[in-house]
Amino acid sequence: MSTPTPSYEELVHTTGRLFRWAGHAAEETRKANNKQAGKMLAIGIILYRGNKIALSERLSSVEFAGQIQGPGGKVDDTDSTLEQAAQRELIEETGIAVDRCRFHYITSVNQDSYAVAFFKLNVSTIEEPRNMEPHKHADWKWYTVEEALQLNLMSGLRAALETWRF
Repeated sequence: MSTPTPSYEELVHTTGRLFRWAGHAAEETRKANNKQAGKMLAIGIILYRGNKIALSERLSSVEFAGQIQGPGGKVDDTDSTLEQAAQRELIEETGIAVDRCRFHYITSVNQDSYAVAFFKLNVSTIEEPRNMEPHKHADWKWYTVEEALQLNLMSGLRAALETWRF
């Protein structure tokens, strides 16, 4: 059984922070002013097939250079839900298009200036992920969770993997 995806309000209540996400609580965020605005809200996706997950190394020219990531990114103003953000990021980074109902919320973690909501997605019956953003990261490779935990993972992804198992 999967954990329900938290609402914007639940994330604020849990973390005690406002997030910069124009689709939700825009007025409260404006009131917080730019110096004290909350963390950026982002999503992360753990793509798994059997006992392996798909990961990629961030290139030296981008934020979090050299760190290992799964698909994910900032929640955009156009995203009305976290699942919609996950769906959009998955297409942008891997070329895989799936229905939003296939994403299962795992946990939310703090990562530097971001609060990241993590989802899992079983891709056993879906095409292989492709590198749709070669200017940002290397090709996708499959790792066991144990192998992944030995890598230079982004801190949020590490925390999510340590709290969730297949």
